[in-house]
Amino acid sequence: MTKNQDFEKLDLLVPETREIFQRRYDLLKHIEVYGPIGRRNLSLKSNQSERQVRNDGDFFKERNLISYQMEGMVITPEGVEILEVLEGISEYYNGYMEWKKIIIENLGIKDIVIVDAHRENFKDTLKRMGIQGAKLLTKMTREGDIIGLTGGTSIYHLVENFRQQTVLEPPVTLVPARGGLGATTKYQANTLAENLAQKMTGKYVPLYTPDSMSDEAMKYLKEDPAIKKAIDTIGEINLLVFGIGKADVMARRRNLSNLVYNEIMASGAVSEAFGYYFNRKGEIVHEIPTIGITLEKVKSLKRLIAIAGGEEKAQAIVSVTNINKNLVLVTDHQCVREIIRILG
Repeated sequence: MTKNQDFEKLDLLVPETREIFQRRYDLLKHIEVYGPIGRRNLSLKSNQSERQVRNDGDFFKERNLISYQMEGMVITPEGVEILEVLEGISEYYNGYMEWKKIIIENLGIKDIVIVDAHRENFKDTLKRMGIQGAKLLTKMTREGDIIGLTGGTSIYHLVENFRQQTVLEPPVTLVPARGGLGATTKYQANTLAENLAQKMTGKYVPLYTPDSMSDEAMKYLKEDPAIKKAIDTIGEINLLVFGIGKADVMARRRNLSNLVYNEIMASGAVSEAFGYYFNRKGEIVHEIPTIGITLEKVKSLKRLIAIAGGEEKAQAIVSVTNINKNLVLVTDHQCVREIIRILG
């Protein structure tokens, strides 16, 4: 008997289980995402009455799933654990289990984690993806791993929401998978790798170079001992965490000339990752000279986590999943719906 059949039998015997489970699971999930949070705000965000929030909050508190602090309700480690244990039931009730099956079968990737999308506030969706991405990274990390990180808002939210459970020995090493892109340093790979290394009590190898540069500048920088060390470490990455960009957005963000931008778009590019632009089939159509992880290295990895969401990124995600099928994708349900539509 499959899990779906088990849940169907449960619904048949105890039909009220679904309503109670979904309400409490969603409320506890809201506390995880928004905590510390007061009852009134939680009532507004969860679309439940303050009375129901108070009753369920007391229910959670009695079972040590949350704690009450001055600022509001906060989920406990026990609460986080029960959310993970019951995730499969939640996926069945909201239909994500069937969606996961469709995505894995059609894209051929290792796994997919789907979070609820917040239509009015994409920052909330990013935070949900970050929380799930952080949990996934904790599960996939091994002692002595060399973990590569790219930059971007999705990876930023993973780092912000990472909670280290135990100190690994030998420690992990964090390294930027590529140089810096853009003026906002908090989203750059260097900053994120350093911050995550602190949270994981690991080592950090910096890469102080811009994301793109001339061939002459690249040749010169590669002679620098610190850059050499970073390049060597990047070559030893065995776990990669990265974001996926839309080709047009990333080309503009790099301030490329109109001529180069038009060439990239005319080539059929739909996605960008690691300084490479890919078409719908995942084939390289343009490359930006950069110091960082090579595509050959990406293709050789056994463990990869990609985080990207929003309906507008669906085609880009489909494109990048062709590069390495060992990938585990973290995205939102609206993006998944669009991917399924694209797949036909």
